[in-house]
Amino acid sequence: MQTTLKNYEELHEGDIAFGRYRVRGRLGHGSTSVVYEAESLEDENRVIALKVLNQKSAANQKLVELFRSEVKLAKQLDHPNLVRGYEYVKNGVWEAYAMELLNGGNLHDLIYHNGTLSTEESFHMLEQICCGIEALHSHGIVHRDLKPKNILVSSTWQVKITDFSTALIEGNRPLPYDLGQVGTPEFMSPEVISKGVADERSDIYALGAIAYQMMTGQLPFPQTRFSDQVDSLKRGKILPPHKKNIDCPKRLSKLILKSLREKPARRVQTAAKFLDELRTICANT
Repeated sequence: MQTTLKNYEELHEGDIAFGRYRVRGRLGHGSTSVVYEAESLEDENRVIALKVLNQKSAANQKLVELFRSEVKLAKQLDHPNLVRGYEYVKNGVWEAYAMELLNGGNLHDLIYHNGTLSTEESFHMLEQICCGIEALHSHGIVHRDLKPKNILVSSTWQVKITDFSTALIEGNRPLPYDLGQVGTPEFMSPEVISKGVADERSDIYALGAIAYQMMTGQLPFPQTRFSDQVDSLKRGKILPPHKKNIDCPKRLSKLILKSLREKPARRVQTAAKFLDELRTICANT
């Protein structure tokens, strides 16, 4: 007989979670949560990803607010390039939500195992990433933590953006955004690191950093310290992607560099504009 589990951070195959799901295995974990693959007790063919807020984060009211905002947002979004949220569940101090499960991995692992992606693969995935970002921005949402680990890639190369825990929603009061507690320095724009402010162009910067890594296998600025990221002298000059990878079209290289410009006003201004330029480059490559 299955007993009630008290520690939802240490679930194993066959365990029952929140009285609604049977765990199939652990998918991964981050600084604030752990994610499991699970099936519904009502329908074993309904398989989901179950994201559980860990106990340390549950004791931090700011992180609880971020998690609940993510749940609300994920349930509202409906786009082929965004991970969909299904339901929120709670048991005592434990909180979680069920979301769409994508069979495959993430872009970070794909780059890690392959070094670089082909131009064709990069075009295909960047187009989908742009579509997902454009959908977020059209709803007044800034993701604020775009990075390869938050981009899921299915076995059929479908791409979906996930993790809306730090998303900024237009019209809502600003969510907590403590530098060093949320976000990823390597993909943060200078204005986010120096001032803690973000808009759509901050996501474009992250998109440029992602595209750079896809084409070169490296980060434009590998430093992980906030001070080094924001100090242009310490960051140094970006080497154009086409000089690191001869297969990278020069026009794509130029588009990536434009997205990584220090001043927001000098970047590609919207995901739609990035997408238009990307499609033009693809059609002429």
